[in-house]
Amino acid sequence: RSIQRTRETVLIRNEGILQFYQPYHIEFDASDAVPVVRLARVIQRDGTVQDVDPADILITSSPSEHTDIDDSRAVAIPLPGLKEGSILDIVYDEETKSWYSVGWSTRLFIPGVFPVLESIVEISSSPGLEMKCRGVGELPEPVETEVAGRRLLAWRMTDLEPIAIENFAPNVFELYPWVGVSTHLSIEAGIELYRQDFWSTIDASAPGVKELAEKLTEGQKGDRAKVEAILKHVVESVQYVAIELGSGRFLPSKPEEIFQRGYGDCKDMVALMVSLFEANGIEAEPVLLSDREGFKPVEGLAEPFIYTHVIVHTPGVDDLYIDPTAGSPCLSYLPVSLSGAPGIVVPRKDKIRMVTIPETDRSQHGITLEADLMPTPDN
Repeated sequence: RSIQRTRETVLIRNEGILQFYQPYHIEFDASDAVPVVRLARVIQRDGTVQDVDPADILITSSPSEHTDIDDSRAVAIPLPGLKEGSILDIVYDEETKSWYSVGWSTRLFIPGVFPVLESIVEISSSPGLEMKCRGVGELPEPVETEVAGRRLLAWRMTDLEPIAIENFAPNVFELYPWVGVSTHLSIEAGIELYRQDFWSTIDASAPGVKELAEKLTEGQKGDRAKVEAILKHVVESVQYVAIELGSGRFLPSKPEEIFQRGYGDCKDMVALMVSLFEANGIEAEPVLLSDREGFKPVEGLAEPFIYTHVIVHTPGVDDLYIDPTAGSPCLSYLPVSLSGAPGIVVPRKDKIRMVTIPETDRSQHGITLEADLMPTPDN
């Protein structure tokens, strides 16, 4: 687990900023600890201070538009007397849990929506803790000091102008400077616990798995035909539904549960496919991909948390990369958004390794559209 303390002090300069911050929301996952509000107050122009009554702070559903079933929540802090010209001052601690491994990593983004008088990012670590930090974007060099026996790295920026974002701009988060922190010395070390947990769910001999595998591949000649038959079944029989509660945000359900209930998300579909492949003697392995806009891997910084999508790799069958959530039973189809994407292959026993998803070949893709046009009664 890691604890992140945030302090935000904002001058309310116009109605738009007022609406943005009233009430103040802190989003979190219920499987993590509820954020602890250390300070919440409104400072008026005449110097009077209005503290928020802790009894008025509420836990609500997250204002996010995310449609998956998850345990997202939000701390809602009403700010009495907040108006144009006043200042809000909030301090809170967030405690998060890493499901991937022992250790943690995070990204701290520098505000970019509104003008900022001063922004400070501080990383405090205990003596002897091995940790890597990277500043990305237009950031000054950090100042390193020692405070109370702890190492302190600080990035301080002043008089920041808002970053203009055009409509449909790709990877808008890449426009913001940020500081990355990780206690994982390598991405392989960071994914090791995930490997153990993923493969512990894979059992080709589980009740129903072997029988289903034999039924799906009966009469199929060659491993490629078997792979295609299994993909077709998963695409047509498993509805995409993401239930991201607790460890379910990262770890799949058992394959026998997935085909019995008929729904699951990317990691569930991949776990089912890998089990069915193994039941047919076909080697397969999951590949983790970053599916978050702008959250791309940075050299020298191991960040397991950015890898939120999973596909399948069959090294012994035409070196295929397969995404069952794409909704196509065609082996040659892979979403264009995945072409050239960096990924992490997580085999059962061999070394965890970084890969680049092959570029798609346009000759393997095509759409044939046929339409019959008939006049309506009123022409």
